[in-house]
Amino acid sequence: MNKTTIQEIAADLGLSITTISFIINGKGDQYKISKATQERVKKYIAQNNYQPNSVARSLTTGKSYTIGYLVPDISDPFYAAIGKHVENILSQQGYQLFMCSTKEDPDTELKIVQSMVQRQADGIIMAPTTKKSLSYIKSQDIPLVTFDRQIPRSRAHFVGIDNYEASKSAITAFLTRNKNAKMAMVSMTPEVNTLSQRIEGCLDAFKELGLHFPEDLNLNVDYQNLQESCLDQIGALLQKHPEVNSFYFTNNLTAYKGLYALNKNHRPKLEKMKLISFDDMPLFEISHPFTTGIEQPQEKIGETSAQMLLELLHSKNTSSKVKKVILPVQINWR
Repeated sequence: MNKTTIQEIAADLGLSITTISFIINGKGDQYKISKATQERVKKYIAQNNYQPNSVARSLTTGKSYTIGYLVPDISDPFYAAIGKHVENILSQQGYQLFMCSTKEDPDTELKIVQSMVQRQADGIIMAPTTKKSLSYIKSQDIPLVTFDRQIPRSRAHFVGIDNYEASKSAITAFLTRNKNAKMAMVSMTPEVNTLSQRIEGCLDAFKELGLHFPEDLNLNVDYQNLQESCLDQIGALLQKHPEVNSFYFTNNLTAYKGLYALNKNHRPKLEKMKLISFDDMPLFEISHPFTTGIEQPQEKIGETSAQMLLELLHSKNTSSKVKKVILPVQINWR
C-alpha cells in the first residue's frame, strides 16, 4: 500500500504544504493556524495513517528525536533497569532511545559516540569509560548527562551515588554485625573509578575498625573471562585460606559469577558463608546462601538522568553550570 504524502494531504485539503508541515510538527498555534484547520488536518492524518518522514522532519525541526544510551554492557541488569526508566521519561516527550554496549573499551565507545553524532542524536546519556569520548561530545556541542561513573576533570553533568562512602559504611556495618567474619573481596576492572572507590571504601572500613585485610584476599577477576576467572581465583583462594567465611563482591556481575563458583565447587562451605554485594538483584533473595545487597536507586538514577537531559535540550545551553546529583543507597540485609 502506498504511503500518504504531505503533498497529497495538502492537495486533498486545499491547504499549502507549509501549513500542513507546521501542524504536523506541532507549530500550528505558533503560526496562528486556526484550531478548526488544525483539527481537520489531524483528523485526516489519523484516518489515512500518515507517518511523517523522520529524515524530512529532522531537516524541518533540526531535531532527530533520538537519544543515545551508552553503557558498558546493556545485558547487565543494572544498566538495563536504568535504561528502562530513562526510556519511560524520554518517550513521553517523543524521544526514542538507542541503546549500545561499549564493552569497557575506549575505542569502541568513541566509535559509537561518533556514530551517534553522525546520526544527529539530540543528546547522550552514558556511563563513560574514558574522558576521550566526553571531550568529543563536548566539542560537538551535544547535550550530555553521565551516570554511575564520574570521570575526573570531565566537567560533565552527573547522576549517581558516592561509591566510596556507600562501600565503607556497608562493610563497616557488615563487620559489626558479623564479628567473626574472615572476608575476601572480589572485584574487576580496578581502573574503573566506581570499582576502585568501592575497593578503597572496603579497605578503609577495615582500617578504621583496627582490622588487617591481607592483600591476597583482594581478588581482581578477568572481566573478559569472568566465569572461568571466578572459578579459578575463588578456588585457589579458599584452598590457601580455608578460614575465609565471607565474600564482598564489588558489583552484581562478580556476585553472580561468584555465586556460581561457590555453588559449583564449594557447597560444603556455604552453610556458614556470608555474602554481600554492591548492587542488588532478585536472585539474592533466593540464592544459596542469601546475599546482602547494597541497592542503588535505579529508578531514581534513570528518571533524574532523563529529566536532566531534557532540561539541557530545552535550554539549548550545553555549557551551563555542571550539575551533580548524589543519591543515597539502601542495604538489604539477608
